[in-house]
Order: sequence, then structure tokens, then C-alpha cells
Amino acid sequence: MAEIKSVGDKIQKWTLAIESGLRYRKEYGNDPEWEIHKDFYRNKFHDQTLPINVTHSYARTIVPNVYFRNPHIIVSPRNPQQVKLPERTWAARLVETIDNWIIGEIGLKKTIKTMILDCFLCGKAIGKVGYDSQYGYDPRKVVDPASQMTLSSFDKKGMSIEYNQNITPGMPWFERCSPDSIIVPFGTRVLSNVPWIDHVILRPLEDVKADSKYKNTTGLEGSHMELLFKGAEKQKFYQELRRDEEWVEIHEVRDVKHREMLAFTPGYDKWLRKPQPDLLQIDGLPFVDLGFDEDPDYFWELPEAGLIKAQQLELNETRRQMQLHRRVAILKLIVNGDDFSDDELNKMLMEDGIPVLRTKGVAAKGSVEVVQPHIPPDLASWVEIVRKDIREMLGFSRNQMGEFEGGRRTATEAGIVQMGSQIRTSDKQDALADMLVIAIKKINQMLFTFWKPQRMAQIVGADGAVYWVMYNREQIRGEYELKIDVESKSPVTTALKRKEIIELLTAIGNNPNVNIDYFLRLLLRNYEWVDVMEALPQAQEAPQQFDQFTQQQQSMRANPQLLQQRVQKNIGAIGG
Repeated sequence: MAEIKSVGDKIQKWTLAIESGLRYRKEYGNDPEWEIHKDFYRNKFHDQTLPINVTHSYARTIVPNVYFRNPHIIVSPRNPQQVKLPERTWAARLVETIDNWIIGEIGLKKTIKTMILDCFLCGKAIGKVGYDSQYGYDPRKVVDPASQMTLSSFDKKGMSIEYNQNITPGMPWFERCSPDSIIVPFGTRVLSNVPWIDHVILRPLEDVKADSKYKNTTGLEGSHMELLFKGAEKQKFYQELRRDEEWVEIHEVRDVKHREMLAFTPGYDKWLRKPQPDLLQIDGLPFVDLGFDEDPDYFWELPEAGLIKAQQLELNETRRQMQLHRRVAILKLIVNGDDFSDDELNKMLMEDGIPVLRTKGVAAKGSVEVVQPHIPPDLASWVEIVRKDIREMLGFSRNQMGEFEGGRRTATEAGIVQMGSQIRTSDKQDALADMLVIAIKKINQMLFTFWKPQRMAQIVGADGAVYWVMYNREQIRGEYELKIDVESKSPVTTALKRKEIIELLTAIGNNPNVNIDYFLRLLLRNYEWVDVMEALPQAQEAPQQFDQFTQQQQSMRANPQLLQQRVQKNIGAIGG
């Protein structure tokens, strides 16, 4: 094969690969159907349709049943040898504090809600992990070597050219990517084995030219954006988007084979960002994916909205037929033409009127004949049959949809139904938890790489008091086990959890072999209505260095009686 030398040829090569990836998504991900599912969700149906919008109903049932109300990460040392080292145990505790602080800072709760909705409507959700800038971190633009912060989100005049409020210079971030903005190579099976991934980005031309990360923008014009068109409605949306300003379709490609990132616009023969080392490929690609209906052969998965599409259309058609029958079934009168005057007929009619047909030549049965066709009862039965099919396919009972289940059920029967449904929901929650853990691990690797200066965080000590601790990346760098706290998805009320934890502490707290700190952490996380760090007693005013803090905590643990007194004092302050 001849060597590709010119920039234009290289861009053309990538363009052809991307077109192949688009065919893969269209043929095996059936992406043209995604817009239909979204229209159903938005209640956009044919004008003559009387819909039963089960697509929206089930989407709004699945999201709150799957997402974590208060996602909390638990961090622990990776192997038993590290557990025996106090500094590694407290380093893990410090990383846990940092991770959960970042979760609140980057708006993760809203992001995972949208990703669950993506799974329902499109089959696959994609999340992107980044650092410092929404459109690619460039260390050549660092203005503060200590914090590794750039100001590439501003133009030369200090005006913002990036608008995502969850992305801050010098900080990691996590955002959802629209599934139709992600392209993977034809034949990709799983994200962890992909040779490259393309994120299609739309930005105003003015912002692209003002972004110092991009080069060769002088001759750049607003691009056609054909790759993102999905039918007439989406085309209309993009045309309206471009009415007041020009937009550019940028393909940001992460090349795993060469550990590079690059950016270009199809049809423009110059790099916007020439191939360069991708600093965000620290722990694999800075992307994670989520899906609930895995396909054994293809990357793109089956959306549950597509699974019930035929049933959605059938319900709409049935409801429309019932509507027409109801109209036909309105009471009608047939009268002999000369038997009643108009004034006499008006006395019989309701305010809105009853259709009256005067006959001449064809007599009614008597002076007046009442005509009132019936609505076929089978139509209502058919609606229930179709809805039952939907519940069976998606695994949600009437009760979980907010309805009362008809008929009597024994406790055993109800338990079996609940268990079956909970298994399917738990499977989705496990997939979400795995995705979130992978994302946080990638964020941690970015922290260990880019956070050079000494930083400070609040941490709860073994005695339940709050300490300010100074640390650097070397002191917290390491491999950790991460998992989602099961309490963050439990339906049990926080008041009940607090009561149970305090009862356990009271019952077993005097045992020196019990890890009191574990129960304290559980307790503190269940006071969402108050700033726990402010409510707890402050151990000191001046921050401690990390080494000094770990030595102090170890010394405290070596004196169980003193530690127990401090714990009981702090528990009383919290629970009483």
C-alpha cells in the first residue's frame, strides 16, 4: 500500500473510516429509528392519533427505578498488604472524600439520568471523561504549571467560548455524549476493544476560530452537518440552528493504536488539531458506555423503546378506533318529516344538539326512531392485552407503574412478582454501577497525573471529628478498589437507616475489635439535609499535613479507651 503523505489524503482516509462506522451504526444499530422513539417520548404522533403514550410512561418509570438517588463511592486499598498500612488506608479514605466531592461538583446525578434515558431510546449511552476543557485538554496552553490549568475556554478578550457550567479549568469532568454523535469502527463489539472512537462535535464557527487549541481556521467555513441529519425534523432543527450563525461539524478522533487525538472537518483539507499524543488516554479511552440489552455480536444494542414500538402503534390505533366508534355511537333520531315542527323538535334536544334526520318517503318506525350503535367491548380488552405484553417485555408490573393491580394476590405471589421485577431492575443498576466505577477510576488517574500542587480536603477521622488535611498527588496515587454504596439506591428511608446505625453503634461500640469508623461513615452519609462537615466537631483550626494526620489517627487507634470516649461524644452530638 502506497504511503499516505499529504494532510488531505490522511483526512480523506479518516473520512472514509468514519463513513464506514456510520453504515455500521445505521445497519446494525438501526439509528434512523432513534428519532422515531424520541418523537414518541415527546408525544409527537400523527395528528389524527389519540395516543396512549406508553413510551414516555415506561421511560419515566425506568429512570427513577435505576438511577442512584445519592451516588456515593466507597474506596478501599486494592490488596490485603495495603490494608495493613495505615497511610494507604487513610489515602484511600482521602480519595473517597475527593471522589464524592467531585461527583457533586460535576453534576453526575443529572448526567446518569440522561444516560439511562439514552439507553431506553437508543439502546446505548456514552459518557466522556475529560479534564480542564470541554473540547480537549492542551498542556501547551497551561497558564499555571502547579495546577495544570489552562484558560482555553476563553478567547483573547476574556470572553467565554465554552458554556458548560459543570466543566471548570483545572478540574476533571464527566458528560454524556448524544449516541448519534458517537462513531466507532465497523465491527466493533465492545468499547474496551475499539481501535478508535470519533466524537462529532458541533460548535459555532466564531468560537472555533477563537479557540487557541485549533489551528488552520482562517479558511474554515460553516460545514454542512449532513452526518447528523436524521430525517426531516432533525434537518429542520439544524437549519434553524444555523439561521443566525454558522456552525462547524468537528470530528474529534481518539486513536488507540497510536495513542493520539486529532480533530478535523470533512471536506476541509487541513487539521484543526493535528495528530498529537492524547494525554487523556491514561487508563484507556476517556469514554465509558452503558447498555441494558447487550447484543452478542454488535456494539449497538437494542433499545427498549424499539422493543415496544409495535405495541405503541397498536395501542394508538386501537384508541383511535374506539374514538371513532364513540363518535358514531352518539344518540341519533330519525323522524318522519311531517310529524314534528322545528320548534317541537327543539324541545327534545339537548344544549349541544342531537343529530336529527328527517325522512320523506322512507318512514321511521313510528314518528321517532332512536339510533345508537354500541362501542365494541373487544377493543377495550385488546388494549389490556397489548399493555400486558409490554409489561411482560419490560418487566414492570402495574404497581411499579403507579397503578393498582387488579384482583387478589397472596403475599407469596406478590413476593415472586416483585422478586422477578427486582432482578431485572438490579441488573440495570449493576450495569450503571460498573459504568460509574470505570468513569471514576479514569477521573482518579487524571487527578494522579495532573494535580501537581498540594491541595486540602476535609476528612472524618476515626473519632468522628472533621480534620483539614493537606496532601499531594504522590501521597494519594495508587490503585484502589471502588464500588457504589448500595445505600445510595436503597428505598429504605434515611431516618430508618440512621436509627439502625446508631443502635448498632450503641450495641457493639464498646468492642475494641469493631471498626467504629465504618459505622460512623455510614451514619454521616445519611444526613442529606445538613452540611455534615459543618455540623461535626472540628478537631482543630490549622490544617495538618497528610503524614502528620495518619500518625495522629494511628496513635488514637492505639488507645481504644480514649478513642471510644471521643466516638461516643461525637455520636451523641450527631444523634441527640
